[in-house]
Amino acid sequence: MSWSCFASRSASCLASICKREPLHVVPSVVSTSCRKSHYSPRYITLEEREPAEQDRMVREQLEDTAGPEVVKFPNPYAGRSGKVAWLSDHRGVKKTLDRIVTVDLDKVFAPRINRPRPPRFMLATDEQLDVLEEAVLDRAMDLLNRPPIYLQRENIPEDERLIQKNPEIDGYANAKVVVINVDNDLQDDERHVYVRQENGDLEHADYDVRDRMLLTYFRLDSRRIFPEPVFHPVTVQKVLGMGRHKEMLDRIFLQFSGDSSQYINLTEQVYEDVYCRGCYEVLDSTCHFGNLIYYLCREGRWQGVYHYFKSKNRVCQAADLYRLAMTLTKNERESKLLADYLVTLEDIPQAEKELMDRELVMEAEKLLGKAEEDPTEAATEESA
Repeated sequence: MSWSCFASRSASCLASICKREPLHVVPSVVSTSCRKSHYSPRYITLEEREPAEQDRMVREQLEDTAGPEVVKFPNPYAGRSGKVAWLSDHRGVKKTLDRIVTVDLDKVFAPRINRPRPPRFMLATDEQLDVLEEAVLDRAMDLLNRPPIYLQRENIPEDERLIQKNPEIDGYANAKVVVINVDNDLQDDERHVYVRQENGDLEHADYDVRDRMLLTYFRLDSRRIFPEPVFHPVTVQKVLGMGRHKEMLDRIFLQFSGDSSQYINLTEQVYEDVYCRGCYEVLDSTCHFGNLIYYLCREGRWQGVYHYFKSKNRVCQAADLYRLAMTLTKNERESKLLADYLVTLEDIPQAEKELMDRELVMEAEKLLGKAEEDPTEAATEESA
């Protein structure tokens, strides 16, 4: 199969222009003033015609030079990315995480390191002060929006990447050739990316090649084609040892796609370091705290952050944490029922909910007490 099967109509037009093939110009009717023999007939050029007529003539020329019909391959990457994690987009789970994350304005609007800003003062009435406080709170809530949680995208198996073998062009080039669709009206997961190997095999590109090609043709200011050395495992451990967990998660979010293996592995490494050190305060009141809670509850290691809430006398957050942990550690059917139950907590009066939170905290304390005495019995009761 030749490379012409990947050419689009626009590419055919470009080939026609590169060969300097002139566009056909239909002559106009000769005017009566040109009937004398010493006058040569005058033709209207393409530039002198109306725009609509120009478009029609160019379109006819493109149809003449379009060549054979384009062969289209199905995109095997469609639907393999962008899948949200289990129950992470459920309304009950999202509302519970919103209640767990507190809004500390001093921490949310803390100045960046080495970028201090002088304070600003202004005179305002009580009404203006209320409006400004509401605006600041809305801005803080926007900054605390959690990044979406995705499942790791599935790469195409090795035995399904091959499209066609072309041994007749083996050794024609000493490097791989990448072909990518750069149409502006397509999403990233809809683009076709192919790789022609040195031996002539035509294959679907893997996600590493796709990401590099997408960043090459559609640059993002926050991402680099090749990740920075800060993401090296040794450097990551040094940064986490300095207590810069939030900065590391920010850099990970800006550099990698949310469903890539690099993003998931690095974020889980940061969460594990927070869990091992017990330094939950470094991510509290940040946009990453909710995802940390989801990860710990899903893995069944929520006890440390529960004691953190108890030490801060945050009973409501501790109760919501216990509800979320029980929701994510059950089987699929029971988890969905409990997630639907979390939605109904919004309609319960505040006083009644506080009473329920106290009773739930007492139940959690009993479970944790049994876990210290007999871990096997506590694990069996928790799963039940």
